[in-house]
Amino acid sequence: MLARPAVGTAGIFTRGRVAGSLALPRSNLTSAAIAFVAVAVVGFDNGGYLAHSWGWMVLAFSSVIAFALLLRPRISLGRLEWIALAALVALATWMFVSGAWGTAGTEPAREAERALVYVSGLGALLTVVETRSVHALLVGIVGATTALALYGLGDRVIEGPAQHPFEGRLLIEPLGYANALGILCAVGLVVAAGLALDERRAIVLLQLAAAAGVLMIALVLTSSRGAWLSLACGLLALGIIRGGGRSWTFLAIAGAIALFLTVLPRIAFGERPAYWRVALEDVRAHPILGSGAGTFDDLWYAYRDEAVAVRDAHSLYLETLAELGPVGLLLLIGVLVPPLVAAAGARSNPTAAAAAGGYVAFIVHAGLDWDWEMPATTLAGLACGTAMLLAAKRA
Repeated sequence: MLARPAVGTAGIFTRGRVAGSLALPRSNLTSAAIAFVAVAVVGFDNGGYLAHSWGWMVLAFSSVIAFALLLRPRISLGRLEWIALAALVALATWMFVSGAWGTAGTEPAREAERALVYVSGLGALLTVVETRSVHALLVGIVGATTALALYGLGDRVIEGPAQHPFEGRLLIEPLGYANALGILCAVGLVVAAGLALDERRAIVLLQLAAAAGVLMIALVLTSSRGAWLSLACGLLALGIIRGGGRSWTFLAIAGAIALFLTVLPRIAFGERPAYWRVALEDVRAHPILGSGAGTFDDLWYAYRDEAVAVRDAHSLYLETLAELGPVGLLLLIGVLVPPLVAAAGARSNPTAAAAAGGYVAFIVHAGLDWDWEMPATTLAGLACGTAMLLAAKRA
């Protein structure tokens, strides 16, 4: 628990009768803004994939944390929030020190620097967003994913479907990778569906429907089977958490349709099984500590049986086990599981269900692609996780 006296301008954030009317709108705006910046602004910078972007992201998120500590009269983190944040710090540290035992090709500094983006991003979300403004955080996620999808569609209309050497004519902008844009669209769709279930204002429902339409069109143009599968899992999670009645039936059917669309074209994972086989070879070769952060691409060239250039195992969980060993995987679980525990204890909160659906979509897709290397997608997942943690506190 972090606390400081409510003095000076910080008084506008108190719950008093006079300040209360100012506090709610400002906290809502701030929560929506931090989600939009974490997903959309990073997304427009090639998804944050390039290393030269990480420094400004860490600086920006760290500045947000500093201002929050100065301006908010009271910041209280619960046990689950501390566990997730501490596990993420420990994971970044473990990545860095893995260079001490890693094989040739280890990039501990590079991997740890990217992880610091997530440490500072999660810290900013936890210190800025209040329990009463979780709904606004989710609105920010929908707005950010819709903005990215709109840009991609606008680029397609203006420039036409250009032929990319690796992505073909798939919709890839502004992230540069169709699957990354696809999972962001899937997360935005699930969150929008969850928000719509409890919305009664016609104008807001129209806005959510418009956002969902944009996201669906963009998702279709990415042709991302992994994103469709993640959408199905997210919708089913949303329906199960909400439970009973028409909402569960509607979401279960929607999830089944999405799953059908996923497997209809081709029941396959492309070349991913080959990547996963190499990761498992690495696990068998380095079962205790792993081969070191950032080594998969070198091991791929050593073990591959296909002439394909690959940098990542296309599975966050397998790659973490291969490069960082069981300790690294346990630390990753320590980051990802607390929001799920929180959601289990906040079933009565509709906002938690919407966030949980988006979060499940993210963690499913992270097992099928290199979302961890694309900060915009991981920050979207962390934003959904933050919403789950804070909604549970409110419940």
